[in-house]
Amino acid sequence: MRFLLTAGIWIVFAGSVALFTSRRDARGPVESYARGPARGIFAVEVTASFAAEPDPFALDTGKEKAAGLVVRVNGVEAIRAATVRPGEALRAEPVKAVLVGKNELFIEAYPPQDQLNRSHAIRVRVLRDGEPVAEKTFWSEPGTPVAVAFALEVPAAGEPAKDEHDDH
Repeated sequence: MRFLLTAGIWIVFAGSVALFTSRRDARGPVESYARGPARGIFAVEVTASFAAEPDPFALDTGKEKAAGLVVRVNGVEAIRAATVRPGEALRAEPVKAVLVGKNELFIEAYPPQDQLNRSHAIRVRVLRDGEPVAEKTFWSEPGTPVAVAFALEVPAAGEPAKDEHDDH
């Protein structure tokens, strides 16, 4: 009797999983839309409040050298600098990886080892045809490098931009 009860439970369980997976796939393809490059000439400007230098513990693979500051836009490297002086603005223009709609900037910077006990700031500005689209200041926790992801909504040309100005 226990054997029949166990077999019945397994049949109900396996049948419900099979029913779920068959119904899930029966919905049809998900509609997607192609996002094209945003119109205009985009620039990314980054200013660090500290002297950025390469991470001394970074793995050197030979293909790319360790960097003190790296900025990626939608996974495409826009800025890579071995060292950066405090207050020095680094600018990448044109940045072709910016698309209409949602975008993501990833900023990674390493402070000097003797300054790890302090908080550090990085100011990021995104410009379209010289006009600011978004700007924000990011702070690190003491003892950690600055590593942040910045979500950015880029409207199509002619549409009003969402205001994402600095909020210190």
